[in-house]
Amino acid sequence: MLTAAGLLAAAACTVLSTAYLLGGWAENPSPQAASPGLAAGWTEVTGGEEAHALAPEQLAQLRARGWACPELASAGMTMVEAKAARVDGQPAVIMTLEGNGSTVTVYETHPDSSSEEAAVDGVSGRPVSDEGFVLREQAPGRPQVWTHPQRPHRAILASSRVTYTVDAAPPGDVLEEAVAEISLSESSRLVLHSPDTAQGVWDRIRNGLAVMAGGGPRE
Repeated sequence: MLTAAGLLAAAACTVLSTAYLLGGWAENPSPQAASPGLAAGWTEVTGGEEAHALAPEQLAQLRARGWACPELASAGMTMVEAKAARVDGQPAVIMTLEGNGSTVTVYETHPDSSSEEAAVDGVSGRPVSDEGFVLREQAPGRPQVWTHPQRPHRAILASSRVTYTVDAAPPGDVLEEAVAEISLSESSRLVLHSPDTAQGVWDRIRNGLAVMAGGGPRE
């Protein structure tokens, strides 16, 4: 009986801890991550100039203001060029990275909070739905991953706060590695929350249980 009780307690702890994590992932990003502040930071650092080359210290300043500017170190890439740009009228940073005989270009954009279409192809500036991209992956706590049946060299990762367009030459493993690294990094950014109150903890657990049951987060 004691063994059975211990197993039940352990199982309950596992379910509750998993629900707590999923509940945090299901919540919306904090208001501090809203696009207007990121756009202002971009303008402050870049001077609002498009096609403007960015120095390493400027990338560091952008990161301090909420931009990710991914380095793709685990994919064996090294940053060789970065520049300020606009995608669909929104501030963007375009980074070119090289390594292991491959080149990866990453377009990072932060959609306007009033935009109905968050996922935009950074190359064309058009919504993914208009460009023929297909939603390949959507999991709690991770950005959506969009791919194109005729463009195996490109993938788009999108959440409510940021969109990354990843373009690899040649296509293949390097694209998958870059997508995996950006997805993991962005997931860790999405789960940053202010300290929980007792009520907040229980709300997160209930949201997580709803996600586990397949019903989506609790309103």
